[in-house]
Amino acid sequence: MKKSGKVRLSVAVGITVLVIIGVPILFLVFFSSSLTSRISELDKQAALLGLPLTAQDMDKLTAIPAGENSASMLSKIFALGKQDIPPKSEPLLARYAPNGDIKDKSEGIKQFIKDQAQLVQKCEPLFALLPAALSKPYCSFTKDWSNPTEAIFPEYAQFREISKLMTVKIQVDLDQGNEKQAVKDFREDFSLANITGTDPTVIGALVATSETSESISIGRSIFLKNLRSPQTLQQLANVVKASAPINFANLIKGETYFNLYSIDHANELPPGYFNGFSDQSRPTWTRFAYTRGLVREKVEKGLIQDYQLLVQNPENYPKVELAFKSNEPKFNDPSAMESTYLSFISATYQAVTKSETLKKAFIAVCDVAIYYNQHHKAPATLADAGFHDLNPLTNASYEYSPTPNGFHLVVMPAPTSESGADMAPSIHAIEERHSLQYSVSFN
Repeated sequence: MKKSGKVRLSVAVGITVLVIIGVPILFLVFFSSSLTSRISELDKQAALLGLPLTAQDMDKLTAIPAGENSASMLSKIFALGKQDIPPKSEPLLARYAPNGDIKDKSEGIKQFIKDQAQLVQKCEPLFALLPAALSKPYCSFTKDWSNPTEAIFPEYAQFREISKLMTVKIQVDLDQGNEKQAVKDFREDFSLANITGTDPTVIGALVATSETSESISIGRSIFLKNLRSPQTLQQLANVVKASAPINFANLIKGETYFNLYSIDHANELPPGYFNGFSDQSRPTWTRFAYTRGLVREKVEKGLIQDYQLLVQNPENYPKVELAFKSNEPKFNDPSAMESTYLSFISATYQAVTKSETLKKAFIAVCDVAIYYNQHHKAPATLADAGFHDLNPLTNASYEYSPTPNGFHLVVMPAPTSESGADMAPSIHAIEERHSLQYSVSFN
């Protein structure tokens, strides 16, 4: 009897252990299988849309015909540029009044300006190659996409250096009274930013928007020096109008491969990778295949949804961020989303929006200045000058007001917190350089 009781107890214990261990395993196997099936369906949907999922897909995406790819020509230009590291544009521009006139007439500044002119002259072989390179609509440098987390993009630093050098050249043009050449160089500077942004990467888009901001800044000097020349003003406006915004649909393609690869290999990446290396702890979701799968499912859904929005209408890019937030996984682990996709695309969205805001404002002031020359007074509204676009940053009309001898236009109103405190001291610090407002007088 006692033996029988022991047997029954052993059986009961065995069944209990089996249930405790087996049920979760069966549960995990079932749900893992279901998750794998859902991801497989998402992969099929992504492939049908042309979103790259493998290194081979990325090779195809970035394979640009030689006749349309400026990379080889730009490599020659970059090599020439390395011979002379151009100065940063900020110290140079700080020595000028908003209309491009030299503020400081001291001998030291005169020598500085002379040095810049000599630098530009020395770099003429570089400038001579630019038109041929910029005549090609795309730029894509060969990359090893097998591990995108280790991909390097040295060309973007070189793009920035050439853009800075172009800024110096334009200012030298203005110093020498050669406004016609300044407009030509302004066009080339904008073209450089355009082809920088054709690569399907976030870094390409961010560098392109930075270049655009610098181009608009130096363009302001050309604008103010030519207030009484409607023809030049129209040429400046046409340069900016011809600059298309970042192709977000193409950007999403590159980000699809980058982000899905990072999630799939999250447990192999350095602990701080998903926290910007500010925190060396490894996010919990990266440790388990099932939670990595859950994150991948959510991210891939968002990427597909974003891409479809942008294919429907490229102007839908402000909706991308909101659409993706609706798919945010809830792991009580912010890095699950912020570091995989949302923070990157959100930062890029904000940079592109600000860049488009600067561009449209520049077109607006050119239109108003042309109107002033024709009617000898500022228009009552921007619409009277033929400008009807909204401010991309506020989705409302630009703040504009005519003055007795000119006009005032606010490009980017200072953002404030809910309590009303100023949240943009750094923005105001670069107000003049990045043209956050125009106060124009025709006297």
